[in-house]
Amino acid sequence: MAVSKAIQIKNALSELIQQDSSKLPSERELSQQFNTTRITIREALKLLESEGKIYRSNRRGWYPSPARLKYDPALHAKKSIMVFAREQGFEPRSEVVKIFRIRCDKTLALAMRTSEGKPLVGVNRLRYLDDRPVVLEKMLFREDLIPGIENEDFSGSIHQVLREKYNVKFGENESDITVTCATGEDAEILQTTEGAATLHIQRSYSFNTNEIFEYDEELWRADAIKIHLHAKYDED
Repeated sequence: MAVSKAIQIKNALSELIQQDSSKLPSERELSQQFNTTRITIREALKLLESEGKIYRSNRRGWYPSPARLKYDPALHAKKSIMVFAREQGFEPRSEVVKIFRIRCDKTLALAMRTSEGKPLVGVNRLRYLDDRPVVLEKMLFREDLIPGIENEDFSGSIHQVLREKYNVKFGENESDITVTCATGEDAEILQTTEGAATLHIQRSYSFNTNEIFEYDEELWRADAIKIHLHAKYDED
């Protein structure tokens, strides 16, 4: 079976980025280099993006994807993304996108095991690794359980603040992980293309009394994360 022109170009570019980690040539330059149309070049680039080998920075072009962050979401309450990142040689930072208030609708009330109308404080935060935006966090806190949370510093670990200032004792962490895509404002904030693959993590935290005080959604660039789970069994 004949290999399509786009796949041939994708394979050639894949070899190129293994040797050179700098920015890829522009689509116009690549179309001239491979003597083909820009439509075919875009198809080849999209194939590489779907494999997680390159990423697009809005208005700057295409770049080889850096190493992925190895991340265990089950440990998130004990070990922040910042700690994961620094241990693996990344330089992390956080940026608050917005802080707002809403009330529980039917869907959130069900997810947080509470009643409709409960006041919530929302915090949307963008996380960077080496100045590259990799995850958009959308956190919701029960205002009646964590009063004044909107006034805290969200540049570091908010769970450390919860432990030290609010004396929170974490009971359970439940997570659901699905594959989705970046759309609209989320894609713009993550500086990725509309429809780019993302990993969606929905997570809730409860006290040891089983009462949920925090509900989060994380939208990760799929080319920036590697889920790593470690289970230890004490069977004889």
